[in-house]
Amino acid sequence: MGAAALPLVAVGLEAGGKIFGGIEEGKALRRQARADEENARLTELQASVDATEVRRDEAMVAGDMVAGFAESGFAVGSGSAFDLVMQSAFNRERDIAAIRRGAAGEAGNFRASAKANRRAARNAVIGSLFSAASSAIKGGSAMSTAGNANAIAERERNAMLGGSIRLQRRQSGQSVGSPVGRLSVGVY
Repeated sequence: MGAAALPLVAVGLEAGGKIFGGIEEGKALRRQARADEENARLTELQASVDATEVRRDEAMVAGDMVAGFAESGFAVGSGSAFDLVMQSAFNRERDIAAIRRGAAGEAGNFRASAKANRRAARNAVIGSLFSAASSAIKGGSAMSTAGNANAIAERERNAMLGGSIRLQRRQSGQSVGSPVGRLSVGVY
């Protein structure tokens, strides 16, 4: 591989590195999105478990209350004893609703995070492609500028070392902005 190919390899490696980095970042963000989705599912599942436990615990408390009232001689079917059992059931359902509402909010936050991570993953990959293209264009431009500077330096060296100089008329359209008929000096 010649010395002229080394800048091309460097530009290719830089562009490839940017693409690889974007793909890896995208993979990591997609993994995080899957974890967020799983956390949302587990949060909702835990809310169901918690609601079941609250319902079971309250049923045991209500049973103890009814047994206590019956032992005391109160009739549970009406009056203040019934009102206490009904209030306890109402409180249980309110607690269950709060558990589910909190879990739904938390699960929603996890899902929003997952959506944002998926969008960021897509943008990381697309951004790396644009960044790689930009690097390639900049590298190509730098190599072209360096090539032009080397060519000018080569001509000057040849002219100084006794290279032949030939005068040549430029045709219209060959050089932007050069008037027709103007002489130019070139080393051939």
